[in-house]
Amino acid sequence: MVEAIRKSLATPSGLLRRYSFDDGFGETTSAFTICSLWMVEALARIGKEEDARTLFELVLSHANDVGLLSEDIDPTTGELWGNFPQTYSHFGVINAAFALDAAAR
Repeated sequence: MVEAIRKSLATPSGLLRRYSFDDGFGETTSAFTICSLWMVEALARIGKEEDARTLFELVLSHANDVGLLSEDIDPTTGELWGNFPQTYSHFGVINAAFALDAAAR
């Protein structure tokens, strides 16, 4: 199930979109930061620690110069879009870090 979700929602860069259908405004192209971080948690909890760490590092690589993340990330340019800074994204970083730590034990 995790891999099916990943395959369905992944952008070419590996970040995840919120959904993959036309919502009346067009098809979503940006990555929804919290979804990528939820995938980090899921991968860590099913024993795919290396994939989880790679995705975690990819998300963190898009933070600005003081470590803040937005709601969305343009998967092509890495530009931060949407609400900024985004609380959900930062809670996602904390929860993903805890999941990765637990997986490493």
